[in-house]
This record gives sequence, C-alpha cells and structure tokens, in this order.
Amino acid sequence: MPTMPKALVGAAGEFYVLFRLHAIGLVAAAAPRNAERVDIFAFRPTDRTRVVDLQVKTRTKESSEGGWMMNQKHEDVVDDRLFYIFVDMESRDHPPCFVIPSKTIADVVTKSHAAWMALPKLRGEGPKNPNNRVRRMQPAYRHKVPGFEPGWMNRYRDAWHLVAAAVD
Repeated sequence: MPTMPKALVGAAGEFYVLFRLHAIGLVAAAAPRNAERVDIFAFRPTDRTRVVDLQVKTRTKESSEGGWMMNQKHEDVVDDRLFYIFVDMESRDHPPCFVIPSKTIADVVTKSHAAWMALPKLRGEGPKNPNNRVRRMQPAYRHKVPGFEPGWMNRYRDAWHLVAAAVD
C-alpha cells in the first residue's frame, strides 16, 4: 500500500471517526479548524443538549515514530464530556480506534512523561530539558506506563459505547 502523505493523516483519521460515530447512530460534525480542544462534536439526533467533544489523534507507521503526538497541556485537560480518539492507520483495512476519556489521558500523559524524564539521555549528554512540552502516547503494546498494566489501552479499543453513554 502506498505511503499516506503526512498532510492527509489527520484528516483521514477525523473522517474515519465521523464514519464510526454515524455508524452507531450519533450525529457528528467536524469543529472549525484550529478549534480549541475539539476536532469533532457528537450528539444523539433526539437530544442536542448533550454534546461530547472528541479530539482525534491519528498515526501511521510513517508519521508517528511509534506513537501519537501530545503536548504538556493534555496533562491538565479533564472533562467528563471530552474523549480522545487515537486512530492507528498502520492497519488501513479496519483501523483500530482507542476511545479514551480525558481524565485517563491526563493521568497517563503525566505519568509517562515523568517516567521518561527520569531515564538517562541516550548519549548521556547532560539532563533532559525540563521545559520540553512534547509528550507522546505510545500504543498499548509498545510502552509501559507507571501505574497502568501492560496493554492498558486495549480495553479502550473501539470502545464507542463510552461516547454513546456520555450523550445519553
């Protein structure tokens, strides 16, 4: 299969998530580009008062360096109606999506980054930059997070019921 152009990876993930949300009976729409904290809004067609915000993070083997890019700000974003959808386009036939509440992501990103900071640099040249805002979510089968069992993300694989329950 040809390599997906890097500029299309995010859009492909968002359109795939829209498809999956429509397939479970939710109305979903893309937020305006560069909207703070949200890529997609979703709600039940019968009740437009309960809306969830979804932030989509998409990776391919070529674009990801083994994970999804995050930022320090994700350590502090906790909202019962915000979910992160991590789309893994390494398998393009039926890409798995990990549907994870923002509270869990805030905890994982914080603990994972602290554990990474505690590791020595690869070449041992001085300490790591404590002001580095970059964070990375690693796929469940590649990265151990303190306080989370190996493979912890697997329980969130295609867990669309979490989004559906949040709009009920």
